[in-house]
Amino acid sequence: MIPHHEEALDSANILKEQIEREEMKQFAETIITTQSDEIEQMTAWLDAWYPERDHKISYQAIMMSQQLLYRELAEHEEVAFLAREIRNNQRDEIHMMSDWMFEWYGDAPVTETGRWDNVKSFFWSGMHLLERADS
Repeated sequence: MIPHHEEALDSANILKEQIEREEMKQFAETIITTQSDEIEQMTAWLDAWYPERDHKISYQAIMMSQQLLYRELAEHEEVAFLAREIRNNQRDEIHMMSDWMFEWYGDAPVTETGRWDNVKSFFWSGMHLLERADS
């Protein structure tokens, strides 16, 4: 989950720098704060529980929180608790972004490029995660 969080941090930093809507700036800042804290917590657990293991893995190898829970792969209850929090928080964030998209842009396709492309990319990545978490 750490590489996924790091990717979200990169996206949130880009979004925060390029978007003008205050709601999105605050949203990006919340993601940066929350996911930075979660990365720190996960890294500390890995160091404490598995000091002999290499913790660097490729992004393709990570499991999403929902899969971790669904397959009951968490070896520690703290990890399962964090996975549930991540899953629930991301679901709430995605629904909020979906509401904003509809409120701000309705059903019509937006042709503005640049900053809007970053918002769309961030949003659709989140929608994909939600679809996977709900299945």
